[in-house]
Amino acid sequence: MRTKSFFFRNAMLAAVFATLLAACKTAPVAETFSVRPPFAGVDVPFQTIEFEAQNGDSICFPNGTCIVIPANALADSLGQTVKGQVQLKFREFKSVQEIFIAGIPLTWQTDSAMFNLESAGMYEMRAFQNNNALKLTAGTAINVRLASFDASEGFSSWQLNEETGAWAELNPSEAVVNTEKTVMLDKVKEKRSKIEFTPGKNYFVFNYGDLLDMFFDNDWQKVNDNQKNTAVRQKIEKYGVKWSHMNARTLIDYKKASYYAAELLWLMEDGKTMPDWVPEYLEEWDYKTGKTTTFGEFKQIRGNEYKFSVKKGGKSFSCSMSVVFPLKYLFKFSAEKWQNNFNKIDSMLTIETERANLMADAYRSMTVSEFGIYNYDRLMKTPNYFLVEADFGSSEKMPENSQIETVFFFPAGQQAYFAYPRRDWDKFYLPDSVKQGRIVAVLPTMQGAWFDIASFDQNKLNELKQTKKYSFKLTPTPNKITSYEQIMELLHAKAL
Repeated sequence: MRTKSFFFRNAMLAAVFATLLAACKTAPVAETFSVRPPFAGVDVPFQTIEFEAQNGDSICFPNGTCIVIPANALADSLGQTVKGQVQLKFREFKSVQEIFIAGIPLTWQTDSAMFNLESAGMYEMRAFQNNNALKLTAGTAINVRLASFDASEGFSSWQLNEETGAWAELNPSEAVVNTEKTVMLDKVKEKRSKIEFTPGKNYFVFNYGDLLDMFFDNDWQKVNDNQKNTAVRQKIEKYGVKWSHMNARTLIDYKKASYYAAELLWLMEDGKTMPDWVPEYLEEWDYKTGKTTTFGEFKQIRGNEYKFSVKKGGKSFSCSMSVVFPLKYLFKFSAEKWQNNFNKIDSMLTIETERANLMADAYRSMTVSEFGIYNYDRLMKTPNYFLVEADFGSSEKMPENSQIETVFFFPAGQQAYFAYPRRDWDKFYLPDSVKQGRIVAVLPTMQGAWFDIASFDQNKLNELKQTKKYSFKLTPTPNKITSYEQIMELLHAKAL
């Protein structure tokens, strides 16, 4: 394992260093380190995979993470190659919140200072046989392709020293875009575009009379007898189609055939509603002069999409609308059956979308020669922050015996968090503009406590820049934290 310093490896990082001073805190005196979840009893679980050690295994998870273990790659504590059934325990940390839940630090320490790290994906991997920890045989390596939640540049692979809590850089990391996910989502989008009729969309027909014509299959007697039949009207209304009173006899080409505009079902693409004042006829012929006045017209935009414009008495209206299908096809199914058909297709496509969203946007690969905790990190990109002397122990809402020793700040939009032990509260950094972010603390009572940065307005931040001192009033959770979901709620994050 190479442990060359990320900071000194590239002279260009001198410029980065200047922007990171705001995230810099005094390095603490060395302490005994161990990975401990902040809320006892709540952790990110491992997945366990069993296989025959002499055969090795290739393991892939739904999100695209894959692990390739060679045959005869595992050894016991004495270095003897093991055979038979073994257990691989693996867990991914899919967000900074999960990293926090597990109690894993996101800081990089030099001799004199400590810097915050931003993660693009982290995992922990162990192997056991009969509850005895295993290691890799000499000269053997495992390939890990990790699903990454950040495809941007500037990350390197790191390994956590579990005795000291220090991160050691391994190699630069390049993200490979997950084209499989892109293809899957494109296919879902294409399938949705081919759904014939989607209940609830903004569908439109030019004239109710044309709806009756199609409903009764051009039986003129039935059409005439049911012009004012409310029961028939209610059946048609169930389709969710809106209509006007225009006789639109403009010919529209659709799938190698021509239809009057009034014979087609339209989708109002821009969500507009046809106004009540529109004329009954789009054209009017003056028999005295022999001239025709046009009040409405269709202009093809592309394919089945048109711009429809209409005017009357000094008023004008235009909208974008597209042909769905000939109106006669609307009544081939009842409104209820259209809904049921849509529900089935929508459910299937929703499942496909969820399956695609489980996959990462990108992958990052590394080869490891020992088990442990690995991360893809870069020095945190910090916006402009300013320094305040903070206090977190003055809230009147706090329960008894709830002295806070460490607070954690989760800035919005970044896979990173700041940890501030009490000794660093006089060097607490706030963003110089209003944005989302949350300060949290773990109380001795195993309750959480929180404060939203967004509760500051810009005037308050400007005031703090001058006073440089603030007493935060954290709000405790009503109950002890005993579950993953409760921690995610405390961190104001969506449960994964």
